[in-house]
Amino acid sequence: MPRIVGLISFFLLLFTINSLPQKYQILEKNAEYAIIKFDFRDFAEMRDTMVNGRKFTWFSGDGMYFIKAGEPTIPEYSVSLGINYNANPKIQIISSEKGKAENRFILPFTLIDSLTFEPDQLFYDKDVYNSDQNFPNGLARLEGRYSFRFAEVQPVILSPYQYNPVSREIVKYNSITVRVDYNTQYSDGFTVQNVDDVATVEFLQNAVLNFDEAKNWIGEKKNLKDGITVQTNNWYNPDKQYFKLFLNKKDVYKLTYEELAAAGMPTDRNIRVEKLQIFSTEGEVPLSIVSENSRFSPRDYIIFVGDSVPPSPYTKMNIYYKSNIFWFSYEADSTGLRYTPKIGFRQSVNLK
Repeated sequence: MPRIVGLISFFLLLFTINSLPQKYQILEKNAEYAIIKFDFRDFAEMRDTMVNGRKFTWFSGDGMYFIKAGEPTIPEYSVSLGINYNANPKIQIISSEKGKAENRFILPFTLIDSLTFEPDQLFYDKDVYNSDQNFPNGLARLEGRYSFRFAEVQPVILSPYQYNPVSREIVKYNSITVRVDYNTQYSDGFTVQNVDDVATVEFLQNAVLNFDEAKNWIGEKKNLKDGITVQTNNWYNPDKQYFKLFLNKKDVYKLTYEELAAAGMPTDRNIRVEKLQIFSTEGEVPLSIVSENSRFSPRDYIIFVGDSVPPSPYTKMNIYYKSNIFWFSYEADSTGLRYTPKIGFRQSVNLK
């Protein structure tokens, strides 16, 4: 389990994100929709390995994983679009090019490396592995909409691989073309007041594919009745202290009290464990906290899952930012997001 040592820095202003290599071409975009073609011919190649005399398949390359524990470890790809606060975006597949089908067995996703454990001991989501249909069940989807300062962002997730756990057939799509309609539906309850915010502009330049359109939607939501700012799911609060965590690969990370104290976290305050939070560009990250009591104190530590840099069009161009950035805070307004403990039992899955 990696330790975050010497990679924590205090900051008061959020900055930018970077990404995986570009795999798309914008065919058309305007204030109403965007049409994007994705080329996956060199995306996340399949590799075979032997575990106790049995062959299993894993993926190498630059894929990302948005799946849950127990589901097949199928890599996906993601980009982001800036949208209007009033948008209700929809996505549709315009075209796709199907590659060859192969027979493979894909191990389930776990918080630790599946190949380091006996395959029979892993947790399998029986609803998925016993289902005679493709996983994921679509080539593209919209998921994880979030706010950043004065902008609204919609991630677009592509699934180049389709896997049937029952037949064990996996198909790779060489290309997928999608159309995202922003579907703006103006509300009678609020209006958007334009805001000149440098941090938001810099973020959008590095995070979304449609910056020319997204910059026009930067603003703050105001109630039409009284002009009071509308609360959003924007987690950033300039009045709080944050620490940057630089991560460059998908893994389970351990962050200790001592590391945070050395980076500048105050040690003379009664920091409650329920007030600990970590955020990524996609929102709050669930945590598992090991502590002897309700106070965050020496020898306590945090376990969380981090990932490599999310996709944006600027990764190849930026030689300075090659790590993903997560943000730690000890000043949550409410109880932070936590993993729910579950009692694990072996699942009945045929591995023959």
